[in-house]
Amino acid sequence: MDKPKSISAIAGHGRCIDGKLCAYHEGKVNNSVCPSPEVYGEKPLEEIHKLLNSQKVEELSLEELIKNSLKLIDDYWKEHANELVGNLISAHRSEYKEAQKKDMYLAGGWMASPQQFSQLHAVMWVLNKKGKLTSNSDVLRLGTASGAHSEQLAGIFSIINSDLDPELTIIDKCNAPLENSKHLTEKLKLGDVVTDMRNLIKDASMDVVTGHFITSFIPGKDSPEASGHAKSLAAKLQLFSNANYVLKLGGCLCICIGTSPKDPRRFNNQEEISNTIKDAGFRDINIVETTDPLDFTDGSYDPGNFFVVAFK
Repeated sequence: MDKPKSISAIAGHGRCIDGKLCAYHEGKVNNSVCPSPEVYGEKPLEEIHKLLNSQKVEELSLEELIKNSLKLIDDYWKEHANELVGNLISAHRSEYKEAQKKDMYLAGGWMASPQQFSQLHAVMWVLNKKGKLTSNSDVLRLGTASGAHSEQLAGIFSIINSDLDPELTIIDKCNAPLENSKHLTEKLKLGDVVTDMRNLIKDASMDVVTGHFITSFIPGKDSPEASGHAKSLAAKLQLFSNANYVLKLGGCLCICIGTSPKDPRRFNNQEEISNTIKDAGFRDINIVETTDPLDFTDGSYDPGNFFVVAFK
């Protein structure tokens, strides 16, 4: 089934009002900055794969291999940032920024940032090499349920190994536009990503829990928890505690998180991220900054975005 071409094509799906998308999904049909992995082209993917495969997997612990792989990604994009000028993904970034000026809400996603996508790819690669991610694994994605996001994750798995096809489940409050997407429709679960997680997912059944900036939307903008920073941190603690609950022992949390120093709804700094994830019961917590190469090429580098890997 082709992806929907207009808002009217999604009327009645999920919690969207007939003929109109909910505010969260508005703009995600034709205005997503979540292109498929092919946007990078073959050369960067091949070079990154060679870097990852050059490591002595058997001689390194899981945590050492993750740290080394994330450093390889950071070094790669620092060296190749200029190659992104005029690249297809930089064109997507330009579209995104122009649309924002017109107050259009657009879907983000791992592929909106070359480094974040590569970081996710690297960690999934490590998990696969260490036997923590196979076709028998269960992966839970929290947050946006657009077909483009589903395609990204499926694309990452196939890049790592053409035979790698883990079960992917998505939790979102609304099933549009995934409902009309050809990607993984049957694995969408409707519900709140925080409070319903324990009800929707079997206890300790997941091998990986992942998401992209989902913490920036928790708590909800108009919710009582958004009134103060302490309440907002408590809501985020509940999110991570529930993620820990649904993970198998040894399971992996792999998530990108943004910070905003003075925003009461969001993490203010890296220390808050680390403390909250630790309080949720995770161990072996790795946090690295995302120094997005596209931000360097257009001169608008915005610090405060982090990639987090932790284990139950």
